[in-house]
Amino acid sequence: MAVFICAATKLRACGSLGDQIRVKALRLGGGWSKSREDLANEAER
Repeated sequence: MAVFICAATKLRACGSLGDQIRVKALRLGGGWSKSREDLANEAER
């Protein structure tokens, strides 16, 4: 399971599909990082 750096700068394991999408989007960079919250929120619905 991937590790996501939360807003409080604490490391924790991904707890949801949305967290995993956020991590992947941050790693890809570019346009993905701009739309990561929209994608993550959609995945968590």
